[in-house]
Amino acid sequence: MMHVQAVSSTALKLVQSMKRDWMQTGRRPSGICGAALFIASHIHGIEKTKREIISVSRSACAGGR
Repeated sequence: MMHVQAVSSTALKLVQSMKRDWMQTGRRPSGICGAALFIASHIHGIEKTKREIISVSRSACAGGR
């Protein structure tokens, strides 16, 4: 469970950095979430495929759609 908190915290920091640098402008939220999760998981040594990240980010970021 510790890895989940570390990865989500890092992903959140990455998204905040993307916002500061205007990198999220014109992009879909699920894409931003997916990119941040993919990078954060690799930073913490958790090797996930892009396909795995896509399946998680689409469902998690879709929220109330």
